[in-house]
Amino acid sequence: MAEGGEVDGAEIADGLGNLVNKSLIGVLTGSRGPFYRLLDTTRAYALEKLAASGEEDAIARRHASFSIQVLESNPVNLFDLEFTEAAVGTVRDYLGNIRAALEWSFGSNGDDLTAIRLAAAASQLFLAMLLLLECRAWMEKAIDRMTPHCDHRHQVKIHAALALSLMYTEGNSERVREAFHTALNFAQQHDDTRLHLSLLSGMSMYLHGLVDAAGTHALALRSEAAARETGSPDDTAIADAMLGAAYCLRSDQRRAQEHLKRSLRGSLRRFNASQYLFDLRSSSLSVLTHSFFFSGNLDQAAIVPK
Repeated sequence: MAEGGEVDGAEIADGLGNLVNKSLIGVLTGSRGPFYRLLDTTRAYALEKLAASGEEDAIARRHASFSIQVLESNPVNLFDLEFTEAAVGTVRDYLGNIRAALEWSFGSNGDDLTAIRLAAAASQLFLAMLLLLECRAWMEKAIDRMTPHCDHRHQVKIHAALALSLMYTEGNSERVREAFHTALNFAQQHDDTRLHLSLLSGMSMYLHGLVDAAGTHALALRSEAAARETGSPDDTAIADAMLGAAYCLRSDQRRAQEHLKRSLRGSLRRFNASQYLFDLRSSSLSVLTHSFFFSGNLDQAAIVPK
């Protein structure tokens, strides 16, 4: 961000080293390399000097662009089975910078296209860290700034993140349903099958809470079709979990148990709660227990593994 004009990378490195030697910049070392941090008093002084220079917005714009690069080069794919805590850790230490970049981008001197791209890039990190209220607030701001000319990939991510964060902060409201429908329409229009399937599973949880048997079944059938399209065993396990829950609500316990057992034998065993904001394996085990109970198989209900 500092490089430009007559200042090159070597001069910046020398200047940084001098500031570290004078204890004006602190150094934190970790498994991912060194991190540099200004003391609060030094930071306040530096901000005053930056504002006086007249370059504050230019540097803030560079900072926002750098924040986007950090997020897009270390994507946190919430819907990927290979998602791990390490993926979040890569960018967690940069969270304060991401917030500062969002504040400037959405501020009076910011830039709408930068703000929307940054919100889309940050959305999965906020969800993965369960910062749901914060995620919801930034996504709502981004949607207010959207135009039809915005990158469709950014629009899909933002609408999907809003739907998922609303589900856990708004309760069983009609607004949650509308947010899911909007996100699903975007995913379908732009042929994003994996995101489509993930949104279907989220909306299925919402409808299951409303005991909407018909709606849950319709979504489960859509998930089955999406899984056939991807051909992924992981997606098939998700679809089976959704179908099992749907048939349980419809009192078709034989089919419910078939799908739930199949999903639990498959890839679903590798899922964890942070991937979908709820634990698919635990919810499937719970539904299977209820299904055995409803069908009168009390002995089997008692031995379902936890």
